[in-house]
This record gives sequence, C-alpha cells and structure tokens, in this order.
Amino acid sequence: MDASSGITTNQTEVEGAGDNVLAKHVAFFDRNHDGVIYPWETFQGFRAIGSGFLLSTVAAFFINMGLSGKTRPGKFPNLLFPIEIKNITKAKHGSDTDVYDTQGRFVESKFEDIFKQHAHTCANALTSDELNEMLKANREPKDYGGWIAAYSEWKILYYLCKDKNGYLPKQTIRGVYDGSLFEQMEKDAQSKKHKQGNHDGVIYPWETFQGFRAIGSGLLLSTIAAFFINMGLSRKTRSGNFSSLLFRIEIENIAKAKHGSASGVYDSQGRYIVNSTPTIVFHDLIAFIVTYA
Repeated sequence: MDASSGITTNQTEVEGAGDNVLAKHVAFFDRNHDGVIYPWETFQGFRAIGSGFLLSTVAAFFINMGLSGKTRPGKFPNLLFPIEIKNITKAKHGSDTDVYDTQGRFVESKFEDIFKQHAHTCANALTSDELNEMLKANREPKDYGGWIAAYSEWKILYYLCKDKNGYLPKQTIRGVYDGSLFEQMEKDAQSKKHKQGNHDGVIYPWETFQGFRAIGSGLLLSTIAAFFINMGLSRKTRSGNFSSLLFRIEIENIAKAKHGSASGVYDSQGRYIVNSTPTIVFHDLIAFIVTYA
C-alpha cells in the first residue's frame, strides 16, 4: 500500500557535512531575510502556507515566546521576541526524533528509523495513531516542554499536510525537515487563492492588513490602517446587527460608510460620477482588499 499527497517537495539530498538544515527549515519564516524572525513574520509564514488566522496567531505567539531567549544567549530579553536563525540549534528541544543533530544537520538514518519503527500500515507514511505512537516513544522523562513542543509540531504538520486517506507521506515529512515543503505550500496556497479568492463579502482586520501588505505597505502602516479602517467602517456597514469585536466590514453595505467632506466622486449608492454618467465602482474598490487578502 502506498500513500501520496498533492504536495511535491524537493527530493534532492539534504544531508551534507556542515550543512545546517535546521536553519533552512526555519529560514522560510524570515520573511525579510535579515536573519531574524519576529512574531509577525512567523504569523505571515503560517498564513502563507494556508494556515487560518487563529492557528497562525497562536503559533506565532508560542513559537517566538519559546525560542527567542534560547537563540539570544547572553542578551537581555526582548519583548518583541526575535528569533536569531544563526543560533537556532540552541533552541533544539528534547523528546524529538533526533533527525537534526546538535549542529542542525539532517541525519538520514534517524529519518529512516521513523518509518522502520512506526509506519505499520504503509511503509512510506504515518497514520494519526502511528504518529501518536512515535511521539510517545520519543518522550524523555519529565521533559514536559519537549513533549508539548513535539506534539504541537507534529500535530500541526499532520493537520495541514495529511492526504485524503489520512496519511502523512514520507516525502512530505522530508520536505518539512529541509524547508522545501513550506515553499511549495506557499506556491500552492497562492495558486488556490488566485483561482478562488476569499470573496465571502466580509472584510476582517487581518484581511485589510494583508491587502495593504500586498500593495507594498509597511508593517506599521498596514497595522494602523487595518485597525482604524475596520474600527471606523464596521458598525456603519452592519446596521441592525450587534457590534462585532472582530470589526467585520460587510461589503454589500459599504455605501452606508461613505463619509462627509468627500470629493463627491462617489454618489450615495457608491457609483463613480464621470460626466454625469454613474458607474458602480465603490463596491469594487473596497472589494480589492478581499481579492488580495
């Protein structure tokens, strides 16, 4: 019996003398390639591979909180919780597979042991039960932090990458170790987004943020814009509804959010006035954010 997924990863050999594959694994989340990963970059990385808003937020919080201090030995704590990639091997936790050695190199024999010891149903994949078996077998006594870290990593991987039959394929697991899987998942997510889009008729603050980032706005401007735009327009576009703490904007009612002291180019129905000939475009303008979020 064989298992495969829709994700194709780089199958080239990733093991090499002095090759810090662990650094390659995390480098995907260094979105600006400066050698440091901040929580918002971890968030953006998870969103880029198709994770939901909640999972991306929780992952960014716990990953950066957990790894920042370990990768910054001898330095004062930083409330921005940066992770320094050059020291990522210092953040290697216990109760893991030991596929990465202490220098961050990929150990082929340890990788193969995962499937020799735990892949009972399919030689080249793990089921959910087999994954649990592996996690329990790798537990070191009283290493509670390592237990939690290993459980979280593997369960997220299984949730995101299992195939339609519930298998986590060997090639997918190899891809996550060398980092190539993340790049492929980002390409797949972008392709799916361009084909389907979000287009649910609602704009949340994180979609406004992503829309501004998509047109080249900086982190600070995108954050401020998302906060004030959604705070300002949500209630106006949700007439008759209870207030939403998520500050969602309903596009069908966007004309109700038209403010005063404007140029008058949009009329009361959101139409663009050119030589007295109205064309409905206000709806399309605001919908841009949804298209690129």
